Amino acid sequence: MPRRPSHLAQDDGPLARFALELRALRDAAGFDAPSVDQIAARTNIPRSTLFAALRGQRLPTRPVLGALVTAWGG
Repeated sequence: MPRRPSHLAQDDGPLARFALELRALRDAAGFDAPSVDQIAARTNIPRSTLFAALRGQRLPTRPVLGALVTAWGG
C-alpha cells in the first residue's frame, strides 16, 4: 500500500510551495502518468531523490526537475 504524502502547507516556506506545485503537476497528469518509480527507472535518478523533491525536503536539481516535469507533461 502506498504511503500517504506528507502534509505541506503554503505557509511552510518556499520549498513546501515548490513541492506543492510539483504535486499539482503530478495530479494534473492523471492516472496514466508515470509513477515516481517509473521515472526513477527511466532516468537512473534515485527514487529517494525524486520523493525528497515532492516532500519539500530539498530543492531539486535541474535534471531531477526536468525528469519530473517532462514525465508529467509540464
